[in-house]
Amino acid sequence: MKKIIKKEHSKKVKALLDEFNSLQSAIGWFNHQHYPDGTPIAYVAQIHEFGAPQKNIPPRPFMRPTGQKHHKDWADDFRRGFNAAVNGGVSPRQVFDQIGEQVAGQIAESIKAVTSPPLKYKQKHGNQSPLRDTKLMFQSITSKTSRK
Repeated sequence: MKKIIKKEHSKKVKALLDEFNSLQSAIGWFNHQHYPDGTPIAYVAQIHEFGAPQKNIPPRPFMRPTGQKHHKDWADDFRRGFNAAVNGGVSPRQVFDQIGEQVAGQIAESIKAVTSPPLKYKQKHGNQSPLRDTKLMFQSITSKTSRK
């Protein structure tokens, strides 16, 4: 049995593919986000992710492990989102926004899960996680969808 694809349907799919390809999501911390002392949150997150040997700060990765754990799920989510867009249920931007927030939440969960190595100073708020002393990095991770 042959499947007939209407020309209008193939045009719609092509337009949706073009729209999906024109978008991108950035997940993390952005230029306007700072600690009260003015230190960019993204800078602190990068130091914790990779460490800073010159300052005797060990790595406490949370982003890379999240990507390794979930990247296949994210691909599946984009496939489902594309199919939902083809069926008229959502827009491509809504798919990117939803998956971006999902990824931000998964990274926040990874931040909570980091328990070692401990910080060298006594934590102000008694948290077990070295990445949640003030909770600002944990609470402020977000996503932003934009055109490429």
